[in-house]
Amino acid sequence: MMRKMLRFILVCFYHRFIVIEGCDKAEKRGLVFESNVHGDAINMWNCRSFWRDEYGFRYRCSELHK
Repeated sequence: MMRKMLRFILVCFYHRFIVIEGCDKAEKRGLVFESNVHGDAINMWNCRSFWRDEYGFRYRCSELHK
């Protein structure tokens, strides 16, 4: 039981902190577009757009959503 919980937490955090390479990959994961990032926030967040999943977790994408 503990092993399953640790594996779930590892998978959750691994996917949340990795920057997704493109908008098409974000859509394939079932994510919903939230907002684009502009100005100095690009350097701070190291991404160009934010996406959310069905649970409300925020993901970063390296491509602007058009």
